[in-house]
Amino acid sequence: MGLVGKVGDWVASAVRLLNILLVAITLGLLYLFGSVRRWFITDPTRRRAHRRRQRGRLLRVGFMALGGSFIKVGQVLSTRADLLSPECIDELRALQDRVPAFSWRRVQQTVRLALGADETTVFAQFSHRPIAAGSIAQVHRAMLHDGRVVAVKVRRPDIDARVRRDARICLWLAHVAHAVSAKARAWRLGETMRSFSAVTMTVGVSKSP
Repeated sequence: MGLVGKVGDWVASAVRLLNILLVAITLGLLYLFGSVRRWFITDPTRRRAHRRRQRGRLLRVGFMALGGSFIKVGQVLSTRADLLSPECIDELRALQDRVPAFSWRRVQQTVRLALGADETTVFAQFSHRPIAAGSIAQVHRAMLHDGRVVAVKVRRPDIDARVRRDARICLWLAHVAHAVSAKARAWRLGETMRSFSAVTMTVGVSKSP
């Protein structure tokens, strides 16, 4: 990567970090507002349940607002019952199947770039509507010219660069939290973020019968 590319990457990382911090500040303010509401809940059990539900809801909303990479983090955390309350887990599990699809125009661009040709040269039919959408890719049903029906996995545009950038930022934030918070050390946030950053990605467009 040349100097211009490195500068561009640094700028993109700084903008992304600012976006993350703004989302975190907004969610923090919403949490404080919820804390005020809890003053009017007299039953201690209900108050604790309300706090746990609110934490899970705000985590889910934050990960959805930040998109792809953070949705993947939320999906990983939804399996960590040793770290989060059942209420948080229930909220984060919604990230497994509520990821919005990206547009057909972006699908066409990605497929044409991967194949080096228009999708009609390879596929007789290609469904515009995905049958599944995830944080990293979405799946479309298609038919080859010989009549075989296949599932085409199309990765989200620029996902590699965004995942690498988000992984670096998450690691940095985890190290900061680890240094200043005993709870972060107990939760092993650094370990969780290192596991996330080590995730390898599949090829841009893959076909499977």
